[in-house]
Amino acid sequence: MTESPTAFVSEGDSDPLRSDRWRHAIESAPVGVWDCDCQRRTLYCSSELMQIIGIGSAAAEYPMEYWTNLIHADEREALAQRFQAHLDRRTPNVQFEHRVLHADGRYRWVRTSLAVISRDENGEPTRVVGTLQSIDDVKQAQLSAMLAAAQDQAIFST
Repeated sequence: MTESPTAFVSEGDSDPLRSDRWRHAIESAPVGVWDCDCQRRTLYCSSELMQIIGIGSAAAEYPMEYWTNLIHADEREALAQRFQAHLDRRTPNVQFEHRVLHADGRYRWVRTSLAVISRDENGEPTRVVGTLQSIDDVKQAQLSAMLAAAQDQAIFST
């Protein structure tokens, strides 16, 4: 391929094929996407995100507080601090592993990435976008391996 990546992108491009590509990429990736309107304090969540947390399969909009309450209490403060550091422009983005409450009542491990993409004339964030990816299987495997190692150590140290 000899064309540079910039050859495929142009300002104000309204090519429906390119829009379809992005829509299909987002819809088929195992990653939930959300878009926060900071002024309205709402999160628009993709259908994949809704599936990850088990509350449906259609995209939906929720108050920001609803989402905040799904975050495990043990991780809420640390995530809030990282988010605030980003809002204050002390970090370029936020990536954080934490647990969220699934509709089945069990907490599941996820990886959140987010970034402010627009600010008002006073520098206050107006829009934040992010992703949410399930990492529960990986975390459960890590915990099982740690437990097995601890049991082996207990057996062989007696």
